[in-house]
Amino acid sequence: MLHKARFTKQSRSKSLEIGQFALFRAANVSKLWEFITTKLLPIFKGPFVVNGRKKENCHEFSCPNTGEVIGHYNLRLLIKYNAPLRTEV
Repeated sequence: MLHKARFTKQSRSKSLEIGQFALFRAANVSKLWEFITTKLLPIFKGPFVVNGRKKENCHEFSCPNTGEVIGHYNLRLLIKYNAPLRTEV
C-alpha cells in the first residue's frame, strides 16, 4: 500500500514550464455512421506550446504556428513532448 501511495504522489508532482511543448489526450468518440472507430484514431493531439498556468494543475496552450490560444487543459491529460533528434545528412 505504501508503494502505491508513493507512486501516485510522484505522478501528480509533474509540471510543465512556459514555452515547453506538450501533447494532450484527445477525446475520441466512435461514429459508426461515418465509419470512424476510436481504436484507429490517435491517442494524443499536438504538440502545442504552454502559454501559462491558470492554477496548479491547469495549463493554457497555443498553436506553435499561428499563436492562437487552443484552450486550458488539466495536467492529468498532458504529457511532455520530446522532439525527435535530427541527423545531418
